[in-house]
Amino acid sequence: MADRLRRHSAEMKQLLASAIARGQAAGLVDDTLPAAALATMLLAVLDGSKAIRLRDPAVDRGHAREMLLALVSRVLGNRPTSKAASSATAEE
Repeated sequence: MADRLRRHSAEMKQLLASAIARGQAAGLVDDTLPAAALATMLLAVLDGSKAIRLRDPAVDRGHAREMLLALVSRVLGNRPTSKAASSATAEE
């Protein structure tokens, strides 16, 4: 069972890292951090979000979901990329 879980986790990390790398190449995602590192961090956050209601049953599920989406959006989409920074510098 543990091996199966590790394989599944590795596959999920690879899929997420590939999607992040495509976003980085398109200038849509922060490329100042490696895609694999972002994938690992996001998977940890997602795993932890599953346990939040176990730790505190009073947490509103809808609010927790909104906060999780805001966090992921900020990590992936609302940061300047090195491409954006270099084009802004070139325009000056």
